[in-house]
Amino acid sequence: MTQRTIPATKKSPPRRASREGRRILSAVSAVFGVGVVLTIGAWTWTLAPWWAPPEGSEAAIDGRWETIEGWARPRLPAGTPVALFGVQAAIEAGDVEGAATRILEWDHDGGGLGEDPCIDDRISVFALLDASKVAVARADRPDAPSIAATLRLGAALRDRGPTIASLVGIALYKIVLARHVREGWTVTPLLEELRPRRGEIMPMVAREAVCAVEWIDGGLADGSLDPRELAEGRFERMIAALGVDRARERQHLRAYLGERVERALAAQSPADVAAALDAPPREQRPASLATREVAGFLGASIEGIEVCLDEIDATLADLESRS
Repeated sequence: MTQRTIPATKKSPPRRASREGRRILSAVSAVFGVGVVLTIGAWTWTLAPWWAPPEGSEAAIDGRWETIEGWARPRLPAGTPVALFGVQAAIEAGDVEGAATRILEWDHDGGGLGEDPCIDDRISVFALLDASKVAVARADRPDAPSIAATLRLGAALRDRGPTIASLVGIALYKIVLARHVREGWTVTPLLEELRPRRGEIMPMVAREAVCAVEWIDGGLADGSLDPRELAEGRFERMIAALGVDRARERQHLRAYLGERVERALAAQSPADVAAALDAPPREQRPASLATREVAGFLGASIEGIEVCLDEIDATLADLESRS
């Protein structure tokens, strides 16, 4: 009986297959490893500025900020603004006459808006504007109590920040001045004494910076300000979601705003002041949500204030020439 031979099946050498597999795995791991490293490196490079402190020494930043705070300090007596707290509620309730009366009560009690350079958040400057219009309309002579109260309130508002308070303070003076023009009243000593002056402008700028820091820092501290409110665009919203360091944001604000206000203080003209305070596009500002958000507002109204003061000077000169 003939024995059949079964042909052997051809197989790949086991060791060679093992070596090829390891080589492929190593290549894949190397590719993905480089990708992961590059990704981590890119994100680290992108995020690093958002972790870094501001440029300059802490002592220099703090020293400059102390100077700004000195400029922002109110010049008028502190007094108490309690009578003004209810003005907005009276306006909203339709009691405009009652709101106007509160301004006279405030003046009778000695006036003042407190010790803080930033106006108390219980006071609505726009409500004061509405109430003051009614108070001025009540007057039957240039030295009427409602005229005096409105002039003193305007001066007090120009002695506080932020800039919107100062702008309303200028507006109150213009309301009184317009009434003088319509009635042909002469310029009284109080109208001359409490006129807005150019020497008030730089303290206004300093208070805008100080109040911006107070608003941001206070809001982050008590939770009333969500960091996402400061963000613009997908990347900044991601930064906000990661959480912000309150102390870092405060120091970045002080560094950025302090440097610009200091430069403005040395400026020789309104145009130079506006240029010193001008902010670059948002993406070119420091890697700080707070700084990017508020930097664009600083100094936005300076040249407009100069125009207002020129108009006031011209109107007063015209009134005086008639008397």
